[in-house]
Amino acid sequence: MAFLCRALLAVFLTGAFGAEVLAEAPPGTYRYKIERSGSEIGRQALIVGKDGDKITVSDETSVKVKIAFITAYTFDHSRRETWQGGKLTALETRIDDNGTKSTLTAKADGDKLVIKGSAGDSTQPLGIMPTGYWNAATVKQTKLFHDETGKILTIAVTGGEAQTLDLGDGRKVEAKLWKMTGDDNVELWYDSRDVLVKQRFDARDGSTIVYTILE
Repeated sequence: MAFLCRALLAVFLTGAFGAEVLAEAPPGTYRYKIERSGSEIGRQALIVGKDGDKITVSDETSVKVKIAFITAYTFDHSRRETWQGGKLTALETRIDDNGTKSTLTAKADGDKLVIKGSAGDSTQPLGIMPTGYWNAATVKQTKLFHDETGKILTIAVTGGEAQTLDLGDGRKVEAKLWKMTGDDNVELWYDSRDVLVKQRFDARDGSTIVYTILE
């Protein structure tokens, strides 16, 4: 009886928002503001579609950094993903990094995922995830591949503490904070729907980049 009571209590305490983060975001359109050291520099639009156990993701990101009214840096990123049964089966990324263009593809081949990118080609177990972060199950991984280069990243993730997150414009949301370290260093906040509502990381120049959900 004591075991049953503890089990029921555990179910109660981990219900609703307290449930362990494992799922992808529900279908919908998610738009983000991108800031660099507090100033807006771009926007991201993420569209998640679902048909049975098949999920499609479309991501468009555009960044423009201006210094003294002069455009000093631009970055455009386009990504298309297909997931089947909870595993990534296809990915195509196109990048224009301040005029330097590159592409990445990943495609399922049996129980493997063949990745071809600027970091070289590799074959990984089907189930490895990219660094898009929209899928909350990312925080349960120990390896990812960079969705721009294909580089394999070894990571550790800690956290999961619930907090009230201020999104600006009077918007507040309950979210869990996860901290990723290792070959990828980023802070990720997911709300009770497993939607990524904020991410923060340091850019190559040492500035802080923050993505904040708008809708």
